[in-house]
Amino acid sequence: ETELQIRKLSEQIEVNNQSVSFSSRQVSELELEVADEGRKLLDLDAKLPALNEQKKLAVSTRNFKEAGRVAALIKEISTDKSEVEAKIADGKARLTELGDAIQTKHDRNEQLLVQVQELKKGLNA
Repeated sequence: ETELQIRKLSEQIEVNNQSVSFSSRQVSELELEVADEGRKLLDLDAKLPALNEQKKLAVSTRNFKEAGRVAALIKEISTDKSEVEAKIADGKARLTELGDAIQTKHDRNEQLLVQVQELKKGLNA
C-alpha cells in the first residue's frame, strides 16, 4: 500500500512538472507578445508629437482640410495606442497569474516530495 501511495504521489509530481513546463512556455510567449506591444506603443508615442505639430501648422495656415485629415489620423493613432496599452495591461496581468500558478505548483511539488521521502523512510525502517 505504501508503494502505491508513493507511485500516486510521484505521478502527481510528474503531472505538476508537465504543467509547470507548459505554463513556462506560455510565460515565454506572453513575454514576447508584451515586448512586441511595448515596441508598438513606443512607435505610436513617437508619431503623436509630430502629428500634433503638423495639425497646428495646418490650422495656423488656415489649411483646414489638412488639419482635419491630421486630426483624424491623431484620433486613429490615439485609439490604437489605447488598444495597445490594454493589451499590455492584460498581458502583464496574465503573466502575474501564470507566475503565481507556477509558484503554487512548485510549492505543492515540494510538499509531495516530502511525503514521498517520509513514505520511503517508512519502507526502509
